[in-house]
Amino acid sequence: MIKVDSLSFVYPTGISALQGLSFSVAVGESVGIIGRNGAGKSTLVNHLNGVLSPSSGTVSIDGMVIDKKNAETVRKKVGLIFQNPDDMLFMPRIIDDIMFGPLNLGMDEHKAYHAAEAVLKEFGILDLAERPPYTLSQGQKRFAALAAVLVMAPSVLVLDEPTSDLDPGNRRKLINHLNRLSLTKVVVSHDLDFVWETCSRVLLLSQGRLVADGPMKQVLSDKTLLESVSLELPLRLQC
Repeated sequence: MIKVDSLSFVYPTGISALQGLSFSVAVGESVGIIGRNGAGKSTLVNHLNGVLSPSSGTVSIDGMVIDKKNAETVRKKVGLIFQNPDDMLFMPRIIDDIMFGPLNLGMDEHKAYHAAEAVLKEFGILDLAERPPYTLSQGQKRFAALAAVLVMAPSVLVLDEPTSDLDPGNRRKLINHLNRLSLTKVVVSHDLDFVWETCSRVLLLSQGRLVADGPMKQVLSDKTLLESVSLELPLRLQC
């Protein structure tokens, strides 16, 4: 499903954010990407749907190398949830934000409206449909942003720091919902307990390099490895 081959990226400022990353993600796999601030996590996921283009190397989705020509096609396959949901909600009403994607794909307005209603109902926020985004709590915005992506029926879901603005109840709601989804998932998070509950495999980045790739419990239980990149064990493993 996803193949990253010798991916490197240098920002215009000269900062080298990614250095020769290579890995693949299978269909239906749930992969967590962890690392300290500045490790290159967000830069990496912004390559998975063409937001950024590699300085060298390639990123492929379903065997198709992502480039500027096919970026729109790729974005139909890969749904990216930004760290700040305000970056994804810009219409007068939440229902308009959810309908925006389907309408752009050519769905007629009646079908788009019912598709939007269905996904809002699935998240238990149908009562927010007519409200402007600025009146929602951060947690409500998070689920509205997720609904705006899932209504497009992507085959890959990428989430960047999905728990950064969630209270414990909404965090648990998100965990339960993600674990019910059968699509391929890539989760970037500092919340290692969240990664523990939602991912089967973990990629550990440090200074733009891939320093570990293995089963979730194996990587997240390795205190020496985590401390070597200034991370701690998940709270559930701390005495």
